[in-house]
Amino acid sequence: MKGNKLMGNKKRAFTLAEVFSVHPKGGRKQAFTLAEVFSVHPKGGRKQAFTLAEVFSVHPKGGRNQAFTLAEVLITLGIIGVVAAMTLPTLIQKHQKNTVATKLEKFYSTINQAVRMAEIEYGDAASWTVNELPRYVIPHLNATKIEELHDVHDTINVYFVGGGAVTFSNYSGLDIVYYINGQIGDTKNATRNKFAFQFKKNSGLKYQNNNFIEPWVAHLDIFDGTIESLTKGTYACAKNSVNPAYCTKWIQMSGWKIPDNYPW
Repeated sequence: MKGNKLMGNKKRAFTLAEVFSVHPKGGRKQAFTLAEVFSVHPKGGRKQAFTLAEVFSVHPKGGRNQAFTLAEVLITLGIIGVVAAMTLPTLIQKHQKNTVATKLEKFYSTINQAVRMAEIEYGDAASWTVNELPRYVIPHLNATKIEELHDVHDTINVYFVGGGAVTFSNYSGLDIVYYINGQIGDTKNATRNKFAFQFKKNSGLKYQNNNFIEPWVAHLDIFDGTIESLTKGTYACAKNSVNPAYCTKWIQMSGWKIPDNYPW
């Protein structure tokens, strides 16, 4: 090969496949690397690099092969852009769901571990009152800030390192609400951010695990151990609900994953 002449002195453009193809090193023809394709060689030399114009230029159709035209390249890029626009939102939502589920499972594990650590000092958690549990457990949580509101519900707010916050309140039993975004009281997109737990000992809960802190499923006449029952009632896990307390249990029953039919 000399210059840009190929096969019987007929000039044609190189396809992308030819430019970047792999040939045996011992063969007569060897593919060009990116450096070789766009490098600079003396014009008088035997070998000369191809310019972008030459790589993507248009040659008569009578040639053996034909390079991509600018229009073809732009159309291809346009198609790639449309596909990306269609799939990107789905990928982002999947990532967000995974992030929420991971943080929720971590909180569940962390607070129950804190209970077990507090038991070493204060004895079996089954003997604790709803007001004692927060005071025994909070010192074992990695908190950056603790707020005692001294209200009728004995509310205590705890903020965590790395984001996230939890509030402990006594509403005829200990309610524990974990906020993924760390903004206590925020009801916007509650099914993604606000997750309810409770002190199992004081609730007589069925269909639960052996931990003391479990997803909130009060109103036992509604929850029958099925996910379907979690979509009903005042605290149903439903889109646009400001207090979808049953959502935590739904995610737990799904293996700490957020399923496709979850009201995201």
